[in-house]
Amino acid sequence: MHTIRVTEPRELLAFVPYQLGFQPTDSLVVMSLRGERSRVGLIARVDLAHAADAAAGLARHVLDDGATSAVVVVYTESDHGAHDAAQAAAAALTDAGLPVRSWWVTGGDYRPMLPEFPEATPPVGRPISDLQATEVAATMVAQGLRALPTRSDLDLTPASARERRRAASARALECDGGAEDRPAWRAASLRQWLDAASADTFTAADAGRLAAALDDRVVRDAVLCALVPGGRKVAEQVISGQRGSDALGEVVTSVIETPGVMPDADVFAPVVAVLTHVAAHVDSAPARTLLAFLAWWQGDGARAQVHLSAAERHDPDYRLAALLTSVLAAAMPPGWIRAHR
Repeated sequence: MHTIRVTEPRELLAFVPYQLGFQPTDSLVVMSLRGERSRVGLIARVDLAHAADAAAGLARHVLDDGATSAVVVVYTESDHGAHDAAQAAAAALTDAGLPVRSWWVTGGDYRPMLPEFPEATPPVGRPISDLQATEVAATMVAQGLRALPTRSDLDLTPASARERRRAASARALECDGGAEDRPAWRAASLRQWLDAASADTFTAADAGRLAAALDDRVVRDAVLCALVPGGRKVAEQVISGQRGSDALGEVVTSVIETPGVMPDADVFAPVVAVLTHVAAHVDSAPARTLLAFLAWWQGDGARAQVHLSAAERHDPDYRLAALLTSVLAAAMPPGWIRAHR
């Protein structure tokens, strides 16, 4: 979590790609600024094609964030698209009582704009290289952060077709093997997941077996419960049947509500590695949804959305993914982030 206070527009513009994790294109970004010192709060991005429909909702989210002013940034090469999108967003924010500044960023330059008066927008802006020479950019790089070239670069790299076939075979065998004694299979599946988080290497067969385990809702809930501090005992209770869906609800609530539970890096990183391996080998809505939850919990909403889009492709009716999608649509950060604002 980075608290950024800015005085120059170029510092604001330089911050956006690092906060999103990628360089926006054909996008509308709305930024919430709070207080006399213009502390950056919520940063929300939508595709340019959806900007007009999303404008009112974005304005509500910015107000809910405690904004005292807002910045609209349009990323596109099209002057017509830039002004139409910026005008819709700026009008909604102005109607909400917020002062608004608008900017237009292309691949080569950036410039201020008056959305309602396109003719007043400078025909040429300042070079985009100015944004890489800012204090914000230097700070982000020094902290090891980077902005990927495109949103699609946030996604994982699929395994080879051969490895995916091996994983699919292992997944099918594992599902068949759990049919006779479900309680024992679930207990073994949870142990397999907990062991995988401490393993150094994973095979395609491991990915298939772990994906089969997550296909079982009880195992999935137990794996998710095990991620929070003290959650290992709760996970075992879920597997044994002592706890039901209420356990998952308590875990999600502990993360969403303030002050919120912060992710434990020692637990977080190994589980992300395992889930990424699974999702690279198998089209798994559960694995993608858990990756989305972990990304959101860490404050990486853009990566969470990429995983949720994949989960929807794999299973359009997957309920946990739909729930998390609604959380992201409401621009609701995890409780620990809200507590630090």
